[in-house]
Parts: sequence; C-alpha cells; structure tokens
Amino acid sequence: MVQLYVAGEKVGTVEDAGRIITEYLQQNVSIEFRNDSGDVVGRFLPTTTVEPSVPWDLAVTKEELESRRASEFVSFEELKTRLGWQ
Repeated sequence: MVQLYVAGEKVGTVEDAGRIITEYLQQNVSIEFRNDSGDVVGRFLPTTTVEPSVPWDLAVTKEELESRRASEFVSFEELKTRLGWQ
C-alpha cells in the first residue's frame, strides 16, 4: 500500500490523498508517496514552489534572463569570427 509522508513523517495512505494534499497545499509543503519498503515512488509538489530559472546557476535571476533576452544577439557566423574559428 502506498503511504504519504511529509517531512519524513507518515501522514496517511493514498486513500487519504485528497484530504492530505488539500491540507498541506496551504502550507506549501511537498508530499512523498512511498511503497511498503519505504522507497519514494512519487512526489506531490505544490505549484507555488518556485523553481530556479536556471537550475545549474542559481545566481541567475528572472530579471537577468529578461535583460539577456532584451540584449542584442550574435549570429553563429559572428560568434565563430570572434572566437577565431574562421
């Protein structure tokens, strides 16, 4: 049977999912679904959880991305010239 966990603590079973998700959604908490062995088989992540814009560089903000999008782009041919590839 699938069990639901919040912060490592069992809070119910899959039959209780509707109630539990509603309850913890207001607290902006993720819920883990685990099998009988305790292995995580799924996660419920509230949509209000903010994901980093650039996961491999957490310092890049949305404002920085917008600034980069608004700036002038370089063509691939110009890039090759700048890098000395041509």
